[in-house]
Amino acid sequence: MCEITKLVIAPTKGSRLSVVRLTLTEQGIDGDCHAGRQISLVSGEAVYAMRDFAGNCAQRFFANIVTLGMDYAQIKEGMHLHIEDAVLQVTSVGKRCHDICKMRASSDECPLRRGCAFANVVHGGTIGVGSSVSESSL
Repeated sequence: MCEITKLVIAPTKGSRLSVVRLTLTEQGIDGDCHAGRQISLVSGEAVYAMRDFAGNCAQRFFANIVTLGMDYAQIKEGMHLHIEDAVLQVTSVGKRCHDICKMRASSDECPLRRGCAFANVVHGGTIGVGSSVSESSL
């Protein structure tokens, strides 16, 4: 079973705030300065693995939703993710490396290339830490 272990919003540009619950709307995350953008998800396993890397994203990237137990290799573009009453539609899986990232030039495999996803909100709702995440095809 996959569940949410952490939720993060950015009330102002450059800030990060961990929350226990958040509200998703068709415009994104309520109270997040990046509303209107996609929601980002990352596996807790990838977050843990990034601690050992010196790549750009290890310091700069943060996801709105951190999950535990989700196999991101099985997630496909267009798939729906159901979290409580909310429904997200996956728009992409994985994250490209920035040109200036040290890891891009090395042989190390960045965990974010396969351990994260981006999605739009199809149906809003309130989600929380501990909420289950289920997947469905279109």
